[in-house]
Amino acid sequence: MKGALLSLILLSGLVCILAYQFGFSFAPSKLFGWGQDQTPALAGDKASTEEEEDPTTFSSEFEINATPEQCFRVAVGFEDHHPHFARSLQWVKVHKRTRDGTGQVVEFKAGLALGYAMTYTLEYEFDYPKGLRWHATKGFKAMVGSYVFTRIGKSRTHVVYQMRIDPGFHVPNFLKRPIAGFIVQSSIKEFKSYIESPEMQALLAGGKQP
Repeated sequence: MKGALLSLILLSGLVCILAYQFGFSFAPSKLFGWGQDQTPALAGDKASTEEEEDPTTFSSEFEINATPEQCFRVAVGFEDHHPHFARSLQWVKVHKRTRDGTGQVVEFKAGLALGYAMTYTLEYEFDYPKGLRWHATKGFKAMVGSYVFTRIGKSRTHVVYQMRIDPGFHVPNFLKRPIAGFIVQSSIKEFKSYIESPEMQALLAGGKQP
């Protein structure tokens, strides 16, 4: 009974964390030139013809009223922006930065159900302003993901969100697809709503970087 309760807590926490986290991973050869050999392999990987049916792989596309440069800056604003739209996030610590000061190895603590919390660490790679990708180094058995930003207008961007996750504990197959839909829709909604909020739009209209 105790083990089942802990699994439920971890599962609910996973949903909260990933609903916030811009995840990734997928068919990485389609993402701004990064090859598949650079993406950490996950247990139970399926053939490419079956990837779309893999319930641990999530993806979505949407449009946002901002430039690719602005989307990128918000996505990498781990300390400045993430706490404002990540409801489950308790704190963020940047352990390593790139030469321009962008967080490269970042630790997160997110609240779970019933007062539990989880810490995990992600390592990022960047291709400004086209997108970013990351993989988990602590906290998950495996997690890889990406955002790809493509300009489609003066101040409008097409966004591709992709993620693959192996939490390291069993999730029943009948729950994976509903969870995937919740994660993707929540991630899109929070990221998009934050950038398109009146406050952020006023900031962007003033020519300032977010």
